[in-house]
Amino acid sequence: MIKKLLLIFIGLLVCFEGQAQTFKKTGYIPDYRWNDIGNMDLSKLTHVFVAFVNPDTAGTITFSQNINGLVNIAHNQGCKVIPSFAGGGSYSWGADTAIYKKLIDQNQRSNFIHKMMDYVRLHNLDGIDLDLEGYALQLSDFNLFAQETADSVHAAGLEISAALALGWNNSYALAISDLTLQKMDFITTMSYGGVGSWNYNQPSDQFPYSGFTDDIDYWVSRGMNPHQVVGGLAFYGVEFPMSPQNTYWQFNLDLCSIYTNPSYASQDPLHNDMVTTSNQHPVYYNGLPTFKKKIKYAADNAGGYMIWELGGDCFSGNVNILDSLNTYVSEALEINAVNNNTTISVYPNPSNSEITIVSTNDLPLQWTIYNGLGEKVVEGKNKHFSIANLSSGFYSIRISQNEKNTTTVLIKN
Repeated sequence: MIKKLLLIFIGLLVCFEGQAQTFKKTGYIPDYRWNDIGNMDLSKLTHVFVAFVNPDTAGTITFSQNINGLVNIAHNQGCKVIPSFAGGGSYSWGADTAIYKKLIDQNQRSNFIHKMMDYVRLHNLDGIDLDLEGYALQLSDFNLFAQETADSVHAAGLEISAALALGWNNSYALAISDLTLQKMDFITTMSYGGVGSWNYNQPSDQFPYSGFTDDIDYWVSRGMNPHQVVGGLAFYGVEFPMSPQNTYWQFNLDLCSIYTNPSYASQDPLHNDMVTTSNQHPVYYNGLPTFKKKIKYAADNAGGYMIWELGGDCFSGNVNILDSLNTYVSEALEINAVNNNTTISVYPNPSNSEITIVSTNDLPLQWTIYNGLGEKVVEGKNKHFSIANLSSGFYSIRISQNEKNTTTVLIKN
């Protein structure tokens, strides 16, 4: 057990969330947005994900658009292109889940991974993104499939990522093994929701700041290096119709259509997170101040941001959301460059009882201790405290001070 917990936390040893690694700026381009690619400034991104490539029953992988054209455009602008497998539709939640169930079992898994890698090489792609969700994520062979895919991707010198949501009671997150997480170069959090038959009559914010931070914190508490966790941003809004619908997709609105809708002008949609339609339907989304707040949190505590999806931006007029995000990133990283002069340490470690936090400044701080399951066990603000009540084993402690976060392993003897 101790050996397992040590593997979980090894990536957390004295890890400062500064700018030691490149801040990832990523976004998805679905096939139905292909005509907008020429309007997108991909130089402002580090990665674009192609949404979505999928196999047939024989494992032959196809995509509905000219992926080579995107690769040429993106590479010329210094941006990587990664195909995303499965997605949130039928391949994860519907009948096509059976295709993945068949292809990733022990009899066909190696052959399918070989076909995935052939597809990547054929189109000069930069890695693989696993976006298996829901039922597909919970397939019994998922973790072995993800781990073996990661091994093949790394052998080719490429990157592997996964788009992950927590799910109800963390049910989806718990389907991901610690070893699978260790093999990912980075993961993106799906920190947003939508509207459908399950919640149309319960209007609520689907994109809260707390959801963004909770998702990031969860995956870090599972032992991921913060630089490997990329927070999810929604370029869409949700209108709650207040009555049953046959086409709920019509109530998931492009963010640009909210920002620039003349009927919302008096409600200042750019600087709020909710507007009301003429028939009193609430529309929830993120205004620019919330995006800025989320970017700041990602700069302090994570490794970047992910956009679903890039076609929701504005490509004409005075508003471009991607431009705004890049400005917020620059501001946040400049602040962190100053704050990173602060040094924080914990001693003694290991300890039987008493712990002291030492900082090179005297500013207030707060700390949180997590167990091996990522569960918060105790928190406080004192620089000297006791862990005598904790069971022996490995924990992680996150310390926040001066807009800087430090996470390290804490061992209780």
